[in-house]
Amino acid sequence: MSKCIHCQKIYKNATSFRKHYLICDILHNKDEEQMSLKDLTTIVKQLVKDNKDKTKRIKYLESKLNNTKNINLIEYLNENINNIKSFNSFVQCIELNKEEIKLIINNGFTNGIIKLFMKIISKCDEDELPLKAFNERNYLIIYDGKIWSKMSIEDFNMYIFDIQRKMMNYRDTMAEEDGDFGSDECLKIGEIIYGGVNRDNKIKMIYQSIYSRIKIKGRYFVNNQYKII
Repeated sequence: MSKCIHCQKIYKNATSFRKHYLICDILHNKDEEQMSLKDLTTIVKQLVKDNKDKTKRIKYLESKLNNTKNINLIEYLNENINNIKSFNSFVQCIELNKEEIKLIINNGFTNGIIKLFMKIISKCDEDELPLKAFNERNYLIIYDGKIWSKMSIEDFNMYIFDIQRKMMNYRDTMAEEDGDFGSDECLKIGEIIYGGVNRDNKIKMIYQSIYSRIKIKGRYFVNNQYKII
């Protein structure tokens, strides 16, 4: 049994020890001694062998990584989360009371709608929320009661219309009860209801803001078992 004086490695085989020692001695010895052709040949052969061994190990590790199962996030949602209410039901269940109306009035159409959505989302169990967003996809994904799918800006716009109708109904009911359609609150609601100028751009801003606020890493969502495609 032989022990290397430089790295303390122990070898049972004398030939293996000699090959190791030739290289280890060069790495640790600063003296520029001239080596024999035999020693030099031994070192080169050992380095070539070590390189081949490392190349095999790298290829093996790469094959393990490449064998990671690919997964489509929407397909994963459809296979694993399908016993919750639809996003349409989620929106229909939104009840606008004085507090929510005040929230929208104080923040304006764009920020008000964003804050309203986030307030409602924060009250939902994450597993029950029919709305998802992932870093790997730059769009919102909704559940329609049957399947999960990408929600387009046009689809999102229709849901915002539903909320605007709720605001109109709230305004009309409040005005009838107070007998005053010209009150400051009614007028403020009226100013906000239709979204003002550049409504389409505001809808896109609301969409993107909600996406940015609720997005998570898809790999974490699927327990890091899959490669997202």
